Amino acid sequence: KSDEHIYGNQSGTITSIEFTDTVSNTTLLVEYHPAPAGTSMYNFGYSQYLSSQGWYAAAGSRQLVVGGKNAIEGSMVLSTDGRGNPLNPAIQTNIVDVLNSTQADIQFQFKTPVPNKTVQLAKFHQLLSSFIFLN
Repeated sequence: KSDEHIYGNQSGTITSIEFTDTVSNTTLLVEYHPAPAGTSMYNFGYSQYLSSQGWYAAAGSRQLVVGGKNAIEGSMVLSTDGRGNPLNPAIQTNIVDVLNSTQADIQFQFKTPVPNKTVQLAKFHQLLSSFIFLN
């Protein structure tokens, strides 16, 4: 079973959409950040990638191609929630940032329980490999 949520800004422009698979307990959030803020966000992430900081400090951070555009991927494992309570199971979150031809940042945030991460991340990467940007 899946569920989706669409979010917009005050002018009604869709800025993100979230898909949830309740069987595998995974979520995919796609956020759109137009230029110039999107360019700044991507550049900040890219500088963190180059210096192995933040999301890019973990092993497995890498550059990849999404829709013919260069992208960066980082990850983090959360074992506690925002209140310090243990998460059982822990949650693996991967983020992928792509700078499109209009200098907008498109960020994919994928979350999956750690015990399922190998299978689910393979599916996430397969999905990313199918994207095509029209502009």
